[in-house]
Amino acid sequence: MGCSKSGNISDKSQTKVLAEEYQQFVNHFKTTLRSGDKGQLAELFRFPFNRAYPVPEIKDSEDFIQRYDHIFDDDLIQEILNSSTEKDWQTFGWRGITFKRGLVWMGDDGSIIAVNHATKKEELYKQKILNQIKNSLHSSLQNFKSPDAYLETKKLRIRVDSMSDDTYRYAVWPISKEMSKKPDLVIKNGTKTFDGTGGNYHYTFLNDKYKYEIYFYRIGGEETPPAHLTIYKENKTVLKQDIIKFEN
Repeated sequence: MGCSKSGNISDKSQTKVLAEEYQQFVNHFKTTLRSGDKGQLAELFRFPFNRAYPVPEIKDSEDFIQRYDHIFDDDLIQEILNSSTEKDWQTFGWRGITFKRGLVWMGDDGSIIAVNHATKKEELYKQKILNQIKNSLHSSLQNFKSPDAYLETKKLRIRVDSMSDDTYRYAVWPISKEMSKKPDLVIKNGTKTFDGTGGNYHYTFLNDKYKYEIYFYRIGGEETPPAHLTIYKENKTVLKQDIIKFEN
């Protein structure tokens, strides 16, 4: 998954003074960040800590210490330390406490659950991963802006890539086939649609009389799969499979 929370929230939220019960969490975070003690800072983070796909999540405190400068640089540190705890940090419903409309997200227990900032070091790390991904794909698929999702059902292996014209590309293989092989089907000019503010979204791909839809559930019941693939022919469902593994 991308970072744990949406990077930006609506400008409709009104600036309010942060409740004192939450100010103590923010001040503790700022004090720990100012100290430069990476071990103590790691104790404030909730692991696994997601990074923007395809950068792998930060697994634990040891991994955090190794990749600290992938998350924090001088600009971000100063922005946080110079912030007004009372006015620059706000609660935002069930999502928790946010700084600068999604730059940092904090749970209502004071744990850091998302930092939507990539340092130059993380951008270089991301580019290295992108190059590895492109080299692992069939030559016909190596031209894309960024990977958006990798998914598996019991029978299919699927990837969705963001293209330079802001459309999306769908490629699919049998689960037994590696992505270095030519895909069984490629559909271009797909779209990505966000459904309200809850975080659910879906991709749509059109191919003659068929519509392919991949739906991601950020909010759902305990029995709700994280995502599913549905294929329609002239508005009739011809295939529906739960996603059992995904990266995005």
